[in-house]
Amino acid sequence: MTNTSWSGQRRSFPSAVRKQIMDRDKWRCQIKGPACLGKATQADHRLAHAEGGTDDLSNGQAVCKPCHDVKTQQERVRGAEKHSRKRKGMQHPGFR
Repeated sequence: MTNTSWSGQRRSFPSAVRKQIMDRDKWRCQIKGPACLGKATQADHRLAHAEGGTDDLSNGQAVCKPCHDVKTQQERVRGAEKHSRKRKGMQHPGFR
């Protein structure tokens, strides 16, 4: 299954690696969020490509669609914040 990074680029595991991930995790969701279905249908990158993750087996986890959607949205928010032109937490020097 594919994973979407903050930039909208889709990345997926090679099919052999995806099968290894799903079998290793016994087709059970590893995130177990509030809306979790329990049965995994997708292979997810624990650390997204946009954040430096790889397609290695160790960076994969089996997840259900609702949990994957929540995680992907969180990754998009982090990516947007990282690349925002706004400065955060910086007070104007004249106000210090």
